[in-house]
Amino acid sequence: MSFTLREGEVLAVIGPNGGGKTSLLRLIAGLAAPQSGAVRCAAETQIGFVFQHPHHQIFERTVRKEMELEGPRGERNIDAELLDARLEGLENAAPLSLSLGEQRRLTVATALARRPNLLLLDEPFIGQDRRNVLWVVSRLRDRVAAGGTAIVVTHDIPLAAALADRVLYLDRGVSLLGSPDDVFRSLSELGEGAFTPEAWS
Repeated sequence: MSFTLREGEVLAVIGPNGGGKTSLLRLIAGLAAPQSGAVRCAAETQIGFVFQHPHHQIFERTVRKEMELEGPRGERNIDAELLDARLEGLENAAPLSLSLGEQRRLTVATALARRPNLLLLDEPFIGQDRRNVLWVVSRLRDRVAAGGTAIVVTHDIPLAAALADRVLYLDRGVSLLGSPDDVFRSLSELGEGAFTPEAWS
């Protein structure tokens, strides 16, 4: 597989469990090394990574300290970021005592605090109601509008179709990459209709 990420685009990565979606993000982030080939990032690439399991990237004893890991931004700025993520009033709570949805929003907020130009999101919508899904989408679009790029791994196929400029389907070495319409058409022809928006309607 070989592809180039474009500035200002959203790439949605879909496919069955075990197909390689999370492994792809780890390769791009430099958390794993490819067995062959290479992953090349521009020297100025600043990555914001949201892991599939929030407890894999939560380290501090309070929510505020977790936010402070991304560097000094002042108490008012952190308060504003927590309010934006609907985590106000939880500043002194233990991050691992939060609900799964709150933990996920905390990890999204900390990733965004870095002002990344490459945002890697692994299942960011799990545990979120519609309002909070829209918050994640809005912040993702903000980074892309600022010249960034985003890769979103998701099982929410209709959301992938609506959000992405391109879709990448992965299944244990099988890959399809193209516009949402082209990829979903190919999946239907291959008998993988469960991964098309029509299967969700």
